[in-house]
Parts: sequence; C-alpha cells; structure tokens
Amino acid sequence: MQVTILSDRPDGLGGGWSWANNFSDGIKGYEPSEDIFIIPSASMVGRDEVEKIKGKGKIVLRVDNWLKDSRNRGTGMTRMKDYARLADVVVYQSQWAMDFISPYLPKKEHEYVVLNGSDPEKFRPGGNMFEKRGKNDRCLYVRQNRDDSKQPHMAFYEYQQIRNESLEKNIEMELWIVGRFGPESVEWNFDLEDAPVKYLGQIPYEKMGDVYRACDWFLYSYYNDACSNCLNEAMMCELNIHDCGGMLSTGGAKEQMVAGPRTSGDMVKEYINIFDTITI
Repeated sequence: MQVTILSDRPDGLGGGWSWANNFSDGIKGYEPSEDIFIIPSASMVGRDEVEKIKGKGKIVLRVDNWLKDSRNRGTGMTRMKDYARLADVVVYQSQWAMDFISPYLPKKEHEYVVLNGSDPEKFRPGGNMFEKRGKNDRCLYVRQNRDDSKQPHMAFYEYQQIRNESLEKNIEMELWIVGRFGPESVEWNFDLEDAPVKYLGQIPYEKMGDVYRACDWFLYSYYNDACSNCLNEAMMCELNIHDCGGMLSTGGAKEQMVAGPRTSGDMVKEYINIFDTITI
C-alpha cells in the first residue's frame, strides 16, 4: 500500500507543486494500511485522473484557496466541489482557508487544517551558490504565477521606499525578482527606473533555497494567500519578512507568522495522523 500524489503536470512550478515536492520528501518510508490518493489541488488534476482512482483507496483533497475559472479552463470551482464530494478527507491549508471555502463545499465528516511545511535540507540558513555583496543589502520578491493577488507592484513600491532609506545610510539596496513576468516588464526594469534589479526568471524548486540564502529581505505582498510556501521558505532561510501594505494580516499569513518556520516533517507528521485515522 502506498500514498500517491496525483498531478497532470508533475514538473510544474507554483504552490501546489512546491507542496507536492515537500510532501514527497517527507513521506518517504511511510506505508499506509490502505492505498491513499492525494489531490494536491483541484487545479492540478483532471477529471479523467480522478475517475481512475474511484473505489481504489482513500481520497484526500487538499484545498488551498478559491480557484479562479479564468485561470482553470472555466472549471476551477466546479472541479473542487466535485472532488470534495468524492473525497474521504478534505485538508485545508489554514484555518482561514477552511473558514473561507468550506461553506461552498459539501460538508465532510473528516475535515482538517494542516499548514504547509518545507524541506529543511533545501531551505535552511547558511551558504549558497550566489556570492553575497554585503550585509542587509538585497530584497527578494517571488511570484511563480501571474495571479493578480500576488501584487508585485505593491512589493516594488515598498522596495523603492526601503531603497531610499538605505541610500541615506550609503547602502545600495538591490532587488532580486523570481517568477513569470512579461518581456516588457523586464525590458523596462519593472518600472523601477535606474534601481539595481536582477531578474532571475523562474527558478526550479531544488535551487530556490540558494536564492533565499543570497538575500536579506523577503517582500510579502500576497493578498489572502491561504498558506504561502514562499513565506515559509523565507522564514526557514531566516530572511527578514517585510510586510507590504499589511498583507501579513490577510489570508493565512497571520497563522504562519504565529506558527513560525515549519519543516516538511512537521507537515507530514500531521498528515500521517490523518491517514491513520481514516484507514483504521
């Protein structure tokens, strides 16, 4: 018997895929008494894949946030609702996510909240492949998808304020940007005029730890993010977290800041307790 994570694109980048990577690292060696199939996000799994697992084991649906039809082929929330009906367990990524989304889904006997965790081997303080130029002189902004809720322009505005304050102390604050942006943004330096910006593009999960460790400040501008992997990864690498526009008070970020850095082992331990409950 085994735990299987379903995905229609196993090499994808973004929250659901980061979670799957972290979970896979932590679950190694665990053998359930019954086959368990995890839908890491309704946006990551097609209906045909879900049809194949009916009656073959326990189904666990992970719910992160509201799915926008504009980014999910017009079937985001309908898939989530249908998968929730089939699931034996629904796991929400934060209490905020449960409070926000559960009224729209079928009520389940087994509903839980488990905050995300990250691989402590990949995301840790210490050395890195990038050479740091100095102390307290580099900000980082990460956006692996183009969802408007990530609010990059808010982060860039905050960076300009930080840079201006740093220049008064004779410190040139650099900005590193990771994620998907159009060529016009890159060409025009993200509308930051002559600011020292380094655009890294999309970085594979395995290498993101080096990027965090090369920076000093993490710019958090995500509105109502249910449980940000990036926020947890930044905390694990001991970056300073800069609250852009009060966004740490939205979504599940408050819960994450209270919980502090969480490893994939912390997360998987809670999932194993759930698996043991539903397979007895």
